Amino acid sequence: MRQWLKLLTKWVQLAVLFAALFSYAMFQGGFVSWFLFYASLPFLLYYLILLLYPIGKWQVKRIVPLEAIAAGQSVTIQLVLERRLPLPFPYLIVKEHLPSSLAVRFPKDNWPALLVDDLSKNRKLTVKQIVYPIFRKRLMFSYQLSQLPRGIHQFNDLELIVHDPFGFVSKETIVSTATELIVRPASLALVTNWTNRIQQLGDQASSSIQAVRSNVVTGAREYLPGDRVSSINWKATARTETLMTKEFDQEQNAEGAIVLIGAKESAGFEWNISASSSLLQYLARRNHQIDFFYIGSEQHYLSVKDKPETIVDVFTKLTTGRTMDWRTIRQKQLLFKASFIHLFTDHLSDGQVEQFKLLKRHVKHMTVYWTKAQAAQAKQEKLLAEQLRYIGVIVIEITESVLANDRWVVNI
Repeated sequence: MRQWLKLLTKWVQLAVLFAALFSYAMFQGGFVSWFLFYASLPFLLYYLILLLYPIGKWQVKRIVPLEAIAAGQSVTIQLVLERRLPLPFPYLIVKEHLPSSLAVRFPKDNWPALLVDDLSKNRKLTVKQIVYPIFRKRLMFSYQLSQLPRGIHQFNDLELIVHDPFGFVSKETIVSTATELIVRPASLALVTNWTNRIQQLGDQASSSIQAVRSNVVTGAREYLPGDRVSSINWKATARTETLMTKEFDQEQNAEGAIVLIGAKESAGFEWNISASSSLLQYLARRNHQIDFFYIGSEQHYLSVKDKPETIVDVFTKLTTGRTMDWRTIRQKQLLFKASFIHLFTDHLSDGQVEQFKLLKRHVKHMTVYWTKAQAAQAKQEKLLAEQLRYIGVIVIEITESVLANDRWVVNI
């Protein structure tokens, strides 16, 4: 309604200007008056065409990179505008309205500062560009976004504003062009310390369960780096045209589990995502049978049998919003049978600790990674951490001082 009112006002102004010039020429009747009238006609005609010009029918395309983008990296987004009628415009203002999910800056190379600041929203959500189309039908320009946060970011509205050379008439419209930018979790450099429960078999670290394999082949799976050449299933490889590896019966049992809890968005939660994702993929590449459980706004279950792109896709889409309850886990029996569990959380509560105690009854080796800045740790949370240590749970506090190290050390 406001835009139509503004357009009507411009129409009235043009009509009044035309009537004033024509009346002046009629009553004055001289050469100068008629010269002014005819000299102003091209401008009046240009303004009239500009008011009628369908700027909303411009074809707009937003181009994002196809390659994988990790949290904390930068990306260059290209905008392409095409029009059929090359009406001359001295300049065009383009306003890109970024999705609210990009309000957070994610400096992955500075985890300590990120944990202390706790995902402060300091990015402007409007990118403004001025281009000079003149008679060109096709316009191309780009802008860069740095320190991208994890997630799926939906771009939509693009605002276009055109002006005449003198700024008398302006016209604006909003063009919708849906574009999706996918940013996967940042990866962490990790070092593993294997306990006596784990045997080192060359470059491939296998558990004692895997050390003595059965000769019974139960299926085939895609080849992973570190698999033995003798285990390649050549028949399945020829049939699927993809390098496949034999799957033995003992590979059907999970050695351990990784559990991620997400109650609210925080820097600690983002680090937990990166840590659990990196650990899961690290162990999967070394042929360990690991299950992954996520408890947040929804539940997710993953195993090493899932394709790597499926694992990355799940970690990219994780959202928070639910307290933990083991009774709601559909695959809880698999969790209870795990030989060890690595659990990641960014907060501790009474109800949560009770759930941990229940889980400890079924699992012998359990490690809890509590990710939170030192200043944000409540006294009650510290008492709960001591309760967990008392019953044999290893509680590792991930604070800004720990994140200052280049590598994360994991004891398995």
